[in-house]
Amino acid sequence: MKFATVLLLSLLLNFAALAGESFVEGMEDVPLPEGVTMLPNQDFSFGNDDTQLVEVYFQSESDFAKILKFYRESLPQLGWNKQSESDKIAVFERGAEELSVALESLKPLVVRLTLTGRPE
Repeated sequence: MKFATVLLLSLLLNFAALAGESFVEGMEDVPLPEGVTMLPNQDFSFGNDDTQLVEVYFQSESDFAKILKFYRESLPQLGWNKQSESDKIAVFERGAEELSVALESLKPLVVRLTLTGRPE
């Protein structure tokens, strides 16, 4: 009983922490780090019943290591599992979907999020 209570409390706290987050339009359950600026007219979206491709870009005053840390910590709470990571890209998977978080440029810091696969 104690374990169930602790687990429920932990899930509620994690959900509360994420509740204040904003999410990427067109990417279900992909949060945006605080303080980023979406780059207008840079996004791309294609989809049908079988597949999807969504690509968005954002700019940040932060560094890429902090952006990766944000996604390593927040995405698993939303069902994403890290598949691989380097200093320029991290790839996460959830069911038939794949999300990549990639470094596009350092100065200014521009990050590309690409979601592919079949939504569940």
